[in-house]
Amino acid sequence: PPGATAGFDVALEAAEEAVLDQLVAWVVNDHHTYRVNVTAKVVPVELHLSTPSLYFRFPEHSSDSELTQAVTLSNHGNSPAVFKWTTESNTAYSLKPARGEVPAGGKQTISVTYTPRSRARTHTHATLHVVGGSLLVPAPRLSLDAEMEDVVLSLSEEKLEMGNISVGIKRSVGCLISNKGSSAAVFS
Repeated sequence: PPGATAGFDVALEAAEEAVLDQLVAWVVNDHHTYRVNVTAKVVPVELHLSTPSLYFRFPEHSSDSELTQAVTLSNHGNSPAVFKWTTESNTAYSLKPARGEVPAGGKQTISVTYTPRSRARTHTHATLHVVGGSLLVPAPRLSLDAEMEDVVLSLSEEKLEMGNISVGIKRSVGCLISNKGSSAAVFS
């Protein structure tokens, strides 16, 4: 109607980084042409790590079976950032949450847990994949390293003799484990 105000939305969706500077025109009543210059800089979604690396070492005489440290993801952008962590196979580390979303201008704490296992990698990295992240810059990587003390354990017996056991009867035989090393050992 005459004297009223109308409006319309201009939407932009880009599949890659770009700088937009384009004239947009529209026609009213098949007669009046209007123009507006639309400018935008399309940037990748980014997450920043609070530290580039974590180092794990059990305190002397510790009997803990795992260690946990934290790393913080920060999103300085104006869009939420969806992420997913990947690690190499057979690693001694787990990250929780392994996937999620950091709100625009927000932060997310990630718990990184080191659990020593036989033949598991102790020097490795975790890669942070961000949906809408830059294709021109490698994905951020968190370096993970741990100091694993050598442990020397021996059993008091080479063979545990259980003898004849009747069906349905429970019998237990004890065994001693001796730690001949200089570091604490945890077993399960």
